Amino acid sequence: MPDWSYHPFFKHVFFALSGENARRFTMLLMQMQARVGVGRKVFQLMSPGFPPKAASATVDGVYLPSRVGMAAGIDVDAQALSVLQYLGFGFLQVGPVGIDPVAREPSTEALRLRDRHCIAHGYQSAAIGAETLARRLQNAPELALPVGATLRGRKLTEAIAALDPATAFFTVPHRELTDESLDDLRLSTKKPLYLRVPSSLGSAEFRRLLDLAVAAGWNGLSIGGADTQLLPGGELDGPVIGKDVYRCLQEARKTLDDGFTLIAGGGVNNPGDGTALLNGGADLIELYAGLVYAGPGLPFRIIRDLLTSARDREGST
Repeated sequence: MPDWSYHPFFKHVFFALSGENARRFTMLLMQMQARVGVGRKVFQLMSPGFPPKAASATVDGVYLPSRVGMAAGIDVDAQALSVLQYLGFGFLQVGPVGIDPVAREPSTEALRLRDRHCIAHGYQSAAIGAETLARRLQNAPELALPVGATLRGRKLTEAIAALDPATAFFTVPHRELTDESLDDLRLSTKKPLYLRVPSSLGSAEFRRLLDLAVAAGWNGLSIGGADTQLLPGGELDGPVIGKDVYRCLQEARKTLDDGFTLIAGGGVNNPGDGTALLNGGADLIELYAGLVYAGPGLPFRIIRDLLTSARDREGST
């Protein structure tokens, strides 16, 4: 589903549906292609494919073909990863997921705010359980990208145990944790752990959570969307949060060394946003609302913009 077919046709179809129905329909179409070799090959031929070597990075011991990733909340149940990998991503995230499956409930489903190019999403939406998700990841055909899982629920150590053989890293929203549980989760896996915090936090609370993550030996911070009352425990992603994400990124980078990973997990809506965050101190960025509004070509457009700016800087020195 390249940009040239997404914007004139598919986007209008998807936007005629509710946000969650559109997501499910999109994943169903991609799942049909992902299941068979011919479908995967056709999708690959119509997509940008894997990024050039110059875009790659190794972060916390994990090799990434690019520093642009897909956020959780899109392919929640790992239905279409075998084709989504061809859009230029360096990593993919699934979930939010817990040890137990969660049934569909309309009040927890993501909401599109079309006039603001935003999406409100939460951590209580429907999903399969961690054990089923792990099996899907292990059986995903020809999957070549590292996959991370965003966790939720009270049995986090059990979810990690189930997913650990199938995933490359974990992200955990701070609202799912107590201060003490950071140590327990660190002991439960050797895989990289990233603490997800909203960009709307005040400076004192942001700093407190940052210090807790460092003290517990977590690998980094994922700076996400703004808290919103539109959904239970929800986040808002879109252009309106870009400045706050950048502010948090700068605040963290001022006092931390390069060994602590910073992920800009919100506010990336065009190539300029992504390039500014990566050049401004982010080790990685994740796409969510921007992927819906700007289209599936956004990851590769960001990579192209980033490589062009790097060449320009080299040429001026």
